[in-house]
Amino acid sequence: ATTCTQTRQVHYVDAFGTAERIDLARTERIGGVSLWALGFDDITTWQAIGALARPAADATTPSTAPAAG
Repeated sequence: ATTCTQTRQVHYVDAFGTAERIDLARTERIGGVSLWALGFDDITTWQAIGALARPAADATTPSTAPAAG
């Protein structure tokens, strides 16, 4: 009988790793990060992205409040 054994190494970035990559991109002034998932991402990853994205977006988004007076 013929057999074949293969070894595979898989790297998975969880919510903590995603947050670390975003933080590193900011520290090193890289324009952004890119994530790719084939449906195996979880809600905590998106929560981490949302928590880190809000402060940057709020700081750069112009105010839409009407001027006083």
